[in-house]
Amino acid sequence: MKTFVNSSLGIIDSGVGGLSVVKAVREVFPVRNVIYVADPANFPYGEKSKEELLILVSPIIEYLTRVERVQALVIACGTLSSVCFEDFCKRYPIPIFDIVRPAVSEAAFVTRKKRVGVLATRTTVRSKRFARLFESLDNSITVYEEAWPDFIEEVERGAFDTPFWRKEIKTRLKRFTSLDVDTLILGCTHFALIETFFEQLLGDSSGLTLVNPARACALELQKALDTESIVESNSGKSEVRCLVRGDVGHFENLLRMFVSENSCKVRAFGS
Repeated sequence: MKTFVNSSLGIIDSGVGGLSVVKAVREVFPVRNVIYVADPANFPYGEKSKEELLILVSPIIEYLTRVERVQALVIACGTLSSVCFEDFCKRYPIPIFDIVRPAVSEAAFVTRKKRVGVLATRTTVRSKRFARLFESLDNSITVYEEAWPDFIEEVERGAFDTPFWRKEIKTRLKRFTSLDVDTLILGCTHFALIETFFEQLLGDSSGLTLVNPARACALELQKALDTESIVESNSGKSEVRCLVRGDVGHFENLLRMFVSENSCKVRAFGS
């Protein structure tokens, strides 16, 4: 059994969506250092091929594992979790967690009608990873997946909460209720970041249960690391460092919009 003292947790995503995972992880590990690497310079990941993503993301993971020596790594991106997760696990000798498997497990547990919807990116939907995991877990569950790349871009811009988008998203959500779906996975962390926005649009009478993959992932991380004999030597809340490959100023504006985390330290990362 390994013992880790004061180890950092690494989290990566293309943009602000992964902040949903940062928030969830902080709730279960309030005294653990977190290093979040965002890559808005190459946003969106959901429109790229697996080969492109491996080239873009491998240097980030190399930095986190070799320089920062993080204890564990969270792939806070539905696209990376869908098409690159197995490759990362083979390449790097640390525990790596994705957001897809925990979300599927939770949705399979809570669905009553065995009809689940998934909101994601184009690459995630094409990968069929959600559908394959549901089939391996419970092949009686029917899965309906939709890609919403246009709305993901609006969340990344911080311009999603407008009268137009409220009306548009309400219409799109009705497609799921018309299919008798009772459980909806926010399969892109950009959507998980604005869970309350979806809750407001759905209301109490929609009959749809939302599954937040960020929260599901954080709980899985907690269970896994609880078996590793961890020594927490920090007193009080520790720090969150945000390393940004891209427009640091815009990211800082979004950070203030989405996260009430005053202790975040933001700096540029890479080229």
